[in-house]
Amino acid sequence: MQSFEGATHWSGRFENRPDRIYVTGLRPERTVAVSRRTMATFPIEPDMHSMIYMVWYFVSGCMLAFGATLVWVWLRVRSGDRDPMVAGLVIAVLYEAIGIFGLEYRHGDPFIAFFLILGMVLLISGYLWVRPVGTTTVTSPRKA
Repeated sequence: MQSFEGATHWSGRFENRPDRIYVTGLRPERTVAVSRRTMATFPIEPDMHSMIYMVWYFVSGCMLAFGATLVWVWLRVRSGDRDPMVAGLVIAVLYEAIGIFGLEYRHGDPFIAFFLILGMVLLISGYLWVRPVGTTTVTSPRKA
């Protein structure tokens, strides 16, 4: 049995069985079976898995709400109303802040870089949608 310290990345499955707790990391081969006696040495609640599930589902709901908000913003901006872009800007700044903080906190975890990339894509695409009329970034030859 691996030691508990081997479980450095928790994601996905967290099984709570009567004799052991199984924690699956980013790679399946890093699954760690932890005895209840080992877990008792750590200052965490024995019902911690239910909190992890609660937070997981809450964050999933937030992401769904962010996605729905961005679809709404896109539809409004596409119809000519630029005011809803403020909501998109707030979401983009949140993604950028979480990406920067997460990269530092998780010591360069590449998954967190996706938050930076998504925030930057949202900022750039939002700017391209709401830039002042008459400004172009690409010049095209005029037809004679």
